[in-house]
Amino acid sequence: MTETNLKQTGLNKTQLVLRFLLATLVTFALASIAHTQFVLFELSQLSIEIPFTTWITTTLNDLVGLFPGYGGIILIGLLIGFCFMWGINKLTKLPRPVAYSVAGALSLISIHLLMHPIFNITLIAGARTFWGLLTQVLCGAIGGYLFGKLLK
Repeated sequence: MTETNLKQTGLNKTQLVLRFLLATLVTFALASIAHTQFVLFELSQLSIEIPFTTWITTTLNDLVGLFPGYGGIILIGLLIGFCFMWGINKLTKLPRPVAYSVAGALSLISIHLLMHPIFNITLIAGARTFWGLLTQVLCGAIGGYLFGKLLK
């Protein structure tokens, strides 16, 4: 973002970075929670009894355990997606929440579609089904919407 564009948002560089990090954290938290719920649901469909406390502890453990890897991948993906959208949106003039929702959604689907050929497996098991992948994409859209709203 150039100084002129940054002034249009009314934010300084630190504020912009903090808003980006918040949107990334929200995206990661939602995506991680969704992943865990999809995995546990699929296990319960196999007649495996999973106590409520296990749902909670597994969700919290995944938030912590997935943060360095999946959180980092989401951060890089959103950074690339939001930078592209910043350039594209100079032409399209979409409202920022709409533009960055699209960028967030495209970032998350790109992450998942690119991870499979690189690692030859879908690393985020909760994204192995259509609905699981769609939920991950929705998490990206929500994070992008938040970022767009935080830009004022």
